[in-house]
This record gives sequence, structure tokens and C-alpha cells, in this order.
Amino acid sequence: MLSTLDWKNSEDARDIVHIVVQALVEGRLVVLPADTGYHLVASGLRDQYLPHWKQLTQNDQIGISSLLLRSPQELLDYAVSLSPVASRMSSRGWPGPLVMELKADTHRSLMSQLPDQVRLLVEEAGFSRYRVATHEVLRQALRLMPGPLLAAPIKHLGRPLHSLGSPLKLPGVTIVVTDGPTIH
Repeated sequence: MLSTLDWKNSEDARDIVHIVVQALVEGRLVVLPADTGYHLVASGLRDQYLPHWKQLTQNDQIGISSLLLRSPQELLDYAVSLSPVASRMSSRGWPGPLVMELKADTHRSLMSQLPDQVRLLVEEAGFSRYRVATHEVLRQALRLMPGPLLAAPIKHLGRPLHSLGSPLKLPGVTIVVTDGPTIH
């Protein structure tokens, strides 16, 4: 059953964060606001949601997947041969809408600890995608999570979804956190 939680009108936003974290730890899908629109989000350490994730991606409702990290410094755990330029870009552009595609270094990094199917969602042609979001619900949830989050923008008519005016039809999603229109 889908639960919708209102971030702005919540008496205590920590309650929403704890509900979201519990769902993610249990391997469920959630929809959360981010800097560039609403995103489908799941734990990077679990994989039981993957049939729904792949179904949504095949229907072209979901954009390219990336790993959401806690901070620019955490990138060093996943991209161990980070160039000085990429390091500067991440420290200056994060948190924010910047998505970095970096050479995949699966065997020498924490990427090797992710389930194979999750890793394949963020790796393409020898590169992996990473980002650090600015929205508080994502930042607070990541602080409580044991690992990264898998995220992908929800699309409507081929563009990122910036507002949740009508109910979403996304199979497998159990929680939607609304926060009005996002920055675009």
C-alpha cells in the first residue's frame, strides 16, 4: 500500500526520515524529492526491488541510475583512482545536481560490495555514475543508512518530474515524500 508523506507540513521531519530509512533498509522502493526533480530511490545494498526497478526503467518512466553518496569525500571509496580535477569538481559541485561519470574501478573499491545487479545499473561502458543530493530528506536518510542509495529521476513525457500534482503509478513503490515543486 502506497503511503504519501508531506515533508513541508510535517510536525517533525525526523519521523519521515525514520519511516523512509526503515523502508529502504527493508529493500523497498521510495520516491523522494531531490534537487533536479523527484527520484526513485532504493538501498544500494539490497536487490529484491530490482524486478520493479527494471520494469519501471523499461517503461521509460525512470532515468539513468546513479549512486547517491553522503559527501564528496565518500566518492574516494568508490572511485579509488580519482583524478585531481574530478576531486575538485566533486568538492565544488556537491552537494548539488552534478552527476559525475567516472571510470569504474569495481575490483579495488566499495563497488565490489554492492550486489551485482545493482552495480550493473550504475555502470555503463566502463563508467559509474555518482551524485550527492542537497535535499534534506536524502541527506538525513543517507546519514542513517549503512551504504549508498540507488537513485534515478522519475520522468514524465521524457522530462524530469518536478512536481507531484497527480498520483504516480509506479509499481513496487511503497512511500512517496512530497515537498512541492523541486528546483529545475
